[in-house]
Amino acid sequence: MFRSHEGLHVAFAASLVVLCMLGTAYASENGAWTQLDPAIAHPSDRREHIAVYDRKGDRYLMFGGFGFYSTAPEHNFNEVWELSMTDPPTWNLITIPGNAPGPRKQVQWGYDVARNRLLIFGGYGQHYAGDPVTWQNDVWELKLNGQPQWRELNPIGTAPQGRLAGVAVFDPKRQRFIGFGGTAGAPVDTWSLDLHGEPEWSTINTGGQHPDGAYGMGAIYDPLRDRMVVFGGSLGAAYYGSQNNIWELTLDDSPVWTQLYPADPDAAKPSPRRSMTAAYDPLRDRMIIYGGFDAVPNSDQFLGDTWALSMSGQLAWHELTPAGTVPSGRDASASIYDPTHDRMVVFGGWTPNVVLGDTEFLTFGDPSTPSAVTGSGSAAMQAASLQWDVQQATAAHTGVFRKTDAGEWTTLAIVDADASGAVTYTDDTVSPGEHYSYELVISDQTGEAVDAGQVALTIPTALGVTNYSNAELALRPVWPNPGRSLDVSFVLTGSEPARLDVVDVSGRVVAGSEVGSLGAGQHRVNLGSAKAFAPGVYFVRLSRGGESRTTRVALLGN
Repeated sequence: MFRSHEGLHVAFAASLVVLCMLGTAYASENGAWTQLDPAIAHPSDRREHIAVYDRKGDRYLMFGGFGFYSTAPEHNFNEVWELSMTDPPTWNLITIPGNAPGPRKQVQWGYDVARNRLLIFGGYGQHYAGDPVTWQNDVWELKLNGQPQWRELNPIGTAPQGRLAGVAVFDPKRQRFIGFGGTAGAPVDTWSLDLHGEPEWSTINTGGQHPDGAYGMGAIYDPLRDRMVVFGGSLGAAYYGSQNNIWELTLDDSPVWTQLYPADPDAAKPSPRRSMTAAYDPLRDRMIIYGGFDAVPNSDQFLGDTWALSMSGQLAWHELTPAGTVPSGRDASASIYDPTHDRMVVFGGWTPNVVLGDTEFLTFGDPSTPSAVTGSGSAAMQAASLQWDVQQATAAHTGVFRKTDAGEWTTLAIVDADASGAVTYTDDTVSPGEHYSYELVISDQTGEAVDAGQVALTIPTALGVTNYSNAELALRPVWPNPGRSLDVSFVLTGSEPARLDVVDVSGRVVAGSEVGSLGAGQHRVNLGSAKAFAPGVYFVRLSRGGESRTTRVALLGN
């Protein structure tokens, strides 16, 4: 639903409030607030929505929320809006055909850069439009390549209970969605949704250590230290009461929660709050929080301060003092970090008795340095060997991804670059004749997750033969050799009678199979495991008419 100035022609011409003239160092550290002209057409006022930065579309992407302009039950939305990060920015409602999640608010969310999709979990509202309003625990993906399209996922495993206002991050290198907390019983489970294959739910065992059950926390993904960082929130499900604790969840093979403390316990820090916005600033390696609700009886303050948690060196809070007109204090807004312009972008929220619909920019204005990634590779029938040179990344660990022509990008491994920036990986799960693309997901100053360095390889078939109409009878060496199984690859040029035989050193045929009926093409046949043969040397013979091909293999004991 649009909000626009009365009489304004629906043309998205934008203008920004002029920035104050500032010293470069001051502006870079503290930034300056500006506002998109409120006369420009924009979404209707809302709160409790979510937003991600779609780096491939260079846009602020917003979903859901609550607002009195919605005619759905309890005034929830399921609209998807985009704000271009062009100069000037423009708002646009995205029309999405087909099924969609029902109107809802306060979902948990993430963005998968490799597959270019928004992911949402749960929230309070309807599963589908028209269904009862309740706490949801469904999962949806919004695919952003081409025409955006919603698709409901149906993971295996036990889903977390329905909830709203929890926190989550997307772990971009392992391709999993991880969350904690929320209302509806103040759950303290740390859940994971593995998305690199068939989606699968699991509960992460963090050794019994975790934050207290809370809602309205702020969270970021910290790519340098491979962790989720969580701040603030209200304990339990009570309306009043909030905290200003900091926790981290490591994202390695054994995730662990640990409470963090600033190095100087007496230094200034943000007051306790909930429902603030949070964003990771990759240029300065810090978590930025803005606004929130103090949740103190008889105070009920909607906060408008901005803080940065510096994570390089000793952990320390610093209150920012941006130039420009500071937006009104608020909670339940949604923000992203825009790496192109080095700024935080905020829309909407809630201030005393008013739902907001303004678009605010906190601009720091430094240029970012993108990474430079070049890849190369070679392929054999058994494996693909990949090499990348990675420069200007901000973290050593990288995610290696692969896809087939008809498939989706899927994570294979986490590999650390060496001191020179070299990343090497051997993929031994390939199939002869298949075409694969590979890439890295890394972190740099332009974002917490960047996909780069694509390499395309075709895995060779036997003897490199793919044009079977002009091929000769071919038998490739058995691999592995020595081995414990006789997996034999060969090429036939037609459907004439042909045989594969296993011959021992005395010339006796000990196993065999008719294979001519398989017809022209590359084939693979298993002639038995080592338990069917005595350990020793054998010959595999492919024969057709007066032609034959032979290869030698050593079989190990079973």
